[in-house]
Amino acid sequence: MEFDVLAQKIAQLDPDSDENVEKKVREVIDHYYELTDIANELEDIFSPLLFQCFCWNIRFMRVHFRFVALEQIDDKSKFDISICVNQIVRKYLAKDYLKNSSTIFLNLLPNDETGSMMVQQRILKLLNEDETHQVNMIIKDDSPPVDKTSAETRAREKAKNYVILVTFPTEIVENIKKLQKLETWNHEAKFIVVVTERFADQFEMEVVVSGTFKLFFDYSILNVYVLIQNLDTENLIQSFIWYPYDGNSCSNILSYSNLEIIDECETLNDTESTYDDGNKFQLRQLISQLPSRLPSKFHGCPLIITTNIWEPFVYGSRDGVEDGIEVMLIKTISEKLDMKAVFKVIDDAKAFAYITADEDTGFYSDLIRRKVDVMIGGLYDNDVSRKLLSTTIPYLGDEMTWCVKRSELAPNWMNIFIIFDVILWIALWLTTIVIALILYSFVRIENRPNKNFFWSLLISLCYSFGIYAHYEPRRGFIRFFTGCMLFFGLNFNAAYQGFMLSVLTMPRYEHQIANIHEAIAANYRFTGGENLKALFEEGKDYVAAHLRDHYETCLKMDKCLLELKTDHKLAFAISRQHAMNAKVPISDEDIYCFEKADNIFSFSVVMLFKKDHHLLPLVNTLIRRITESGFILKWRTDVELIKFKENLQRHRNDDPNVNRAISLNQLIGAFGLGLVGVLVAAFVFAIEWITYYLAQKRRIRFMRIIERILFQS
Repeated sequence: MEFDVLAQKIAQLDPDSDENVEKKVREVIDHYYELTDIANELEDIFSPLLFQCFCWNIRFMRVHFRFVALEQIDDKSKFDISICVNQIVRKYLAKDYLKNSSTIFLNLLPNDETGSMMVQQRILKLLNEDETHQVNMIIKDDSPPVDKTSAETRAREKAKNYVILVTFPTEIVENIKKLQKLETWNHEAKFIVVVTERFADQFEMEVVVSGTFKLFFDYSILNVYVLIQNLDTENLIQSFIWYPYDGNSCSNILSYSNLEIIDECETLNDTESTYDDGNKFQLRQLISQLPSRLPSKFHGCPLIITTNIWEPFVYGSRDGVEDGIEVMLIKTISEKLDMKAVFKVIDDAKAFAYITADEDTGFYSDLIRRKVDVMIGGLYDNDVSRKLLSTTIPYLGDEMTWCVKRSELAPNWMNIFIIFDVILWIALWLTTIVIALILYSFVRIENRPNKNFFWSLLISLCYSFGIYAHYEPRRGFIRFFTGCMLFFGLNFNAAYQGFMLSVLTMPRYEHQIANIHEAIAANYRFTGGENLKALFEEGKDYVAAHLRDHYETCLKMDKCLLELKTDHKLAFAISRQHAMNAKVPISDEDIYCFEKADNIFSFSVVMLFKKDHHLLPLVNTLIRRITESGFILKWRTDVELIKFKENLQRHRNDDPNVNRAISLNQLIGAFGLGLVGVLVAAFVFAIEWITYYLAQKRRIRFMRIIERILFQS
């Protein structure tokens, strides 16, 4: 039907008119049919939303070419809209006058738009004729800023207003991309879009106006006014606004019923008289109080969330999410906004892949292309997300750290010896020998020939360990010395038995690898998500250099975490919260995560939205309220309690006897020491017989002295 109208206008052309115009319009029609055929073939490939956008672009292109052609046909019939555009712009900026922040960023149309250029020149002239100079304009042409001395970069405050002149809405995308590169970019500013062409078909005008708002909405811009000539009255300019969630709409459907005309401006030509107020224009306000573009309730619109399964933030499986801190948080937010939370689960291979700015296949591609609204799963802000996305306020803290296998139990045969350290054992034996020598000298003073040095050594050992030994000294000073020795033995025996009890009842471990330097020295293997590679590539110390050469990518994070139970030479880079709460049969008794001082880095957990998403302020407000109410801490305690109960049940299943008796394995050192004592006694017995043989049979004088000191009683 639309092409029939165009064909009729071509047929009504004056035969003497320019043949190139008719030829150009017919070429555009043929090109449109070719694009339509391509669109029909791609309908099964593209998602419905992408296909709809694809069709919009085709329609926009067709109407654009059509009116470029018709502009040359009927340029003289154009009506001057600049007066009304100037008045409407000034009305919308009236509040800004009082704030002294009425700077306007005004784009320039391409030079080949002859008719539109005339309208642009008139608008520029009228805006500059303000005698009070309340409006400051920064002209933005088609080129990006090239140096730091440009006018855009010298502006210190964020822009408050944008006036965008377009021949057709497809030009808006390029204008927005150029404006976003400026330091003064402000998506919350007031955007006034002036469509310089007049449309002769109701369907075309609806598509143009609705499509204009949708293009701005895709860049999270809501404060938009579209000025366009009335369909039936040439000298009437209408100002439209759009409510994306009006009625049953959920911002994903273009509907002309969601549009409101808030102002109209009618202009008289030069041959007509003026209005009652003496002006050549009449500005009429149709709606005085404008409601908010976003409602407080979103009537069940879907909130699409993508996440990976990452405990304790998200519990679940590939089939869907079940629980978790962030799941409860996003469900609470959805309930408050009257939205329906729809979860999409991604696998670890994509969630922990190398993060790039690729909008087609990168980790953030679905979010950038508005396939989803928000991403969760223990995420944090990074260099790429800062450029492409927006984040909520933080609500949890976490650390990326290294986890290794916890060290094995130390050998039990050392239990009897590790009660004291080596220095104390040496001091004890030296003290015992010195006491034995003193006792032997006292024996010689008391003239007791049946007491030798070994007897004195045994008495000293018995007193030291609190064991009964019979000795009756005759002299007073010897008795006083013996009393002091008994007091020393009392304290030593109490200390020994106390530490022995703790050693036998508490497990001992071998040396624990506790930092990255020890792990490198012990030739550990290093693995983790691929997204950490960029961090190690930036470092310049020897640790970063070692990790660049030896770091291995892990595609299944929980599987690699479980390998820590058996691999003694593996260091795994992982979130501390996930390591302690993962739904795998592993606990803090199996793995050891480095202390916070040895973290790879610490971060705040946030949700990720598309850049300047329209729901972000509402979500931040709700997160702040939920956090201040203590719900985040409560949910965190609940999920940690679940993990604690699972570990406790696992321990009970592994060993139902909670009260364990001391086993032979724990006292094997004592039995070994007894065996050593028997062997030493046998050795001394052999030495004694050899000494007796050499002293009595061979009559060696030196051996007689040794025999008398050590062995004779």
